[in-house]
Amino acid sequence: MRLTLPRIGLIVLVVLLATLLELRACGDGGPERVELHVGAVLPESGALSSIGVPMIEAVRLAESDIRAAGGLLTVSLEDSATDPEVAPSAVERLLEGGVHAIVGAGASGVSQSFIEMLFRERIPQCSGSNTSPAFSAQASAAYYVRTVPSDVAIAPLLAGLVADDGHDRVAVVARDDDWGRSLAGELARRLPQIGVDVAVTLYDPRQTEFESEIESVAASGAGAVVSLVFSEGVPLIRGLIEAGYGPERQYLGNGLADPDLASLVDPDDPTSVDGLRLVQPATRGSFNERLTSPTPETAAYPAAVYDCVVLLALAAEVAGGVDGERMLEALSDVTRHGTECRSYGECSDLIRSGVEIDYVGASGPLDLDEAGDVTVATYAVVTYQDGKFQTLALRDVVLGPGE
Repeated sequence: MRLTLPRIGLIVLVVLLATLLELRACGDGGPERVELHVGAVLPESGALSSIGVPMIEAVRLAESDIRAAGGLLTVSLEDSATDPEVAPSAVERLLEGGVHAIVGAGASGVSQSFIEMLFRERIPQCSGSNTSPAFSAQASAAYYVRTVPSDVAIAPLLAGLVADDGHDRVAVVARDDDWGRSLAGELARRLPQIGVDVAVTLYDPRQTEFESEIESVAASGAGAVVSLVFSEGVPLIRGLIEAGYGPERQYLGNGLADPDLASLVDPDDPTSVDGLRLVQPATRGSFNERLTSPTPETAAYPAAVYDCVVLLALAAEVAGGVDGERMLEALSDVTRHGTECRSYGECSDLIRSGVEIDYVGASGPLDLDEAGDVTVATYAVVTYQDGKFQTLALRDVVLGPGE
């Protein structure tokens, strides 16, 4: 059949229109959304429930935000009970339910109880509250990332706070678990470097009485005490006050940041812990205003857990599916070197347009390194005044290799 010029022109026009429609479809819709099922293992009960409840709420907010922006996300929740003997069964139930990734746990020691299981199954894990330095180098953490900094960063800040107050000898009382041992070890290394002698006492996290630990503190001749505790340590704080170590001589790590600590120590005295200080990861953003659970303004963990959910969803889209290896590779890629974006919706639109992204989270910039650790962080130095949290200072930290 011989084609006339008008007919050739018509064919060319049809082809051009088809091409334009295809390009438009790719620009508006891009690759198909990835259906992602995330399991969250967080402390609804147990020694970390005071910070666990806001983290659970943050997970639900992330799920709602992602789904509202068109994401195909489902979240299933299990209570870790802040217990390394309970959490593995919770994770097994989630894996049997078909989850593709895990958010949690709340405590470093609890994550350690099931991280080997996730390593074997090649399931990505993201924690917004694990701060033990151990994860940075251990082989079984190959599928693990976190959106909070390691305690290698918090130790010099806490040590400096004690030294700046003029103490030359300090007692450290710590949980005998992965987090407590790690942070106590960092303090025992840092404090002598700045002229402060240190005596470390470890205790069983399951115990409820602390007479022997308080006797050890008194016998050490320490002028101040750093308590690395969860909520089970409230009797320790109370006992130290009764033994003459007033709140102005007590410091806390980042395991007990409870706005209601005063009422727990002494229900009849709202000023019972006034002057006690602690250092904890912080956020400069306004994310916590979205929470209904009581949460200090600068507390980082809820926002960091929110970021875990968003990161996993974005990583699945970059990976084009839920394969653990490909998601893991994508997790660090979506937090650096690309175009900055600050929400799942904004970031997903860029991904679907073929643009590399740098997700700046609700908790702040993340910039994950090859070990899955954040390389920028903010910390708050906090005290209690009239029984209420008061932020004394915010300090930004840039982390390098080994920090």
